[in-house]
Amino acid sequence: EPPATDEEREQLAQLGQLIRENKLNEAAGLASGLTKVTASAQLDFTEGFIHYQREDASKAKAALREAVGKHQKFLRAWKLLGSLYYQDSELPQAVEAFSQVIRYGGNSSEVFGLLGRKRDDEFAAATFTAAFDRCVSAMRVNNFSYQKQSYAHATRFSVQRLFSLIN
Repeated sequence: EPPATDEEREQLAQLGQLIRENKLNEAAGLASGLTKVTASAQLDFTEGFIHYQREDASKAKAALREAVGKHQKFLRAWKLLGSLYYQDSELPQAVEAFSQVIRYGGNSSEVFGLLGRKRDDEFAAATFTAAFDRCVSAMRVNNFSYQKQSYAHATRFSVQRLFSLIN
């Protein structure tokens, strides 16, 4: 998690209270006034989450990109960003965001499931291949054992083979 100052923690608590009270428009207004270049990535994430709750995906994605730009290893921000890309059928961006979750140590079954889930026949094979490539790359970065890397390569080959037989 990215660090936050005492003042930012108070601001995050105020935003949390507004979110719990379902005062999302008020929370969005407050959050937009708090996020700035020097603000904690947690404030950007919270702004993104508020926009996500308000079903404003474009503003949510913009705020989340700010959050991960400030704190590259912010797993919650990468995961929510990937989910938004996935919901909007922006598969290459979703794969990249979910791959960052894995690269920085996240091991959520939801992330692995979304990486491998067939969304559209036209993109399915490419998405599976890209997902497994990213997973193997993340394994190397995180120093996973050779055995696990070999398993991922074998799984990727199996998925490619399956799609070649189907198509």
